[in-house]
Amino acid sequence: MNVLAEVRNWIALVLAVIGGCTAIWTYLSNQKQRRLENSFRLIVMFKESLRKEDIEAWKNIFHATSEPSGAKKGYLVEVIDGKRVQRPLSDLFSEGSPDNGAVERMAEFFDLISSEALNETIEMRLVYFQLGQLMDNIHSWLTSIDNPYGKGTFLEECYPHFDRLYKKMLINRKWARRTYTHIG
Repeated sequence: MNVLAEVRNWIALVLAVIGGCTAIWTYLSNQKQRRLENSFRLIVMFKESLRKEDIEAWKNIFHATSEPSGAKKGYLVEVIDGKRVQRPLSDLFSEGSPDNGAVERMAEFFDLISSEALNETIEMRLVYFQLGQLMDNIHSWLTSIDNPYGKGTFLEECYPHFDRLYKKMLINRKWARRTYTHIG
């Protein structure tokens, strides 16, 4: 009788361990699936939050801030009355911005995406594939803007999650990403 009870206890232990491992594996799989679903939702929300002309406005700013356009670091080139004028990138975050607020809207949404990435509720590689070129360039532009309030940088002050995402290097710039435009 003792041997039978001992075998039963061992079988129960093995079944409990198998059940526990299965439960943990299922939980981790569900978490990964949830992160993927959240990522797709955020990408859709991003596209829905933009105005029809925002990506085109971003492309124009992208070209206007490039070296071939003659832009200095932290500036964009705008043609006004036939003259090429250097405007600071901070103008993108003020009334009357040359892009009608497109870059600012994107930066605000990237701060939200960054918050989710820092909380590990999205799959950042997937989001980066869709939005990486936009994110990298806007982050670069934001780092070149001085904070008029004197506390930290403009990026730290206005978009703290976006700043932390890049500081913590949760983005690997070697990941694949969609190209919206080239400097040409």
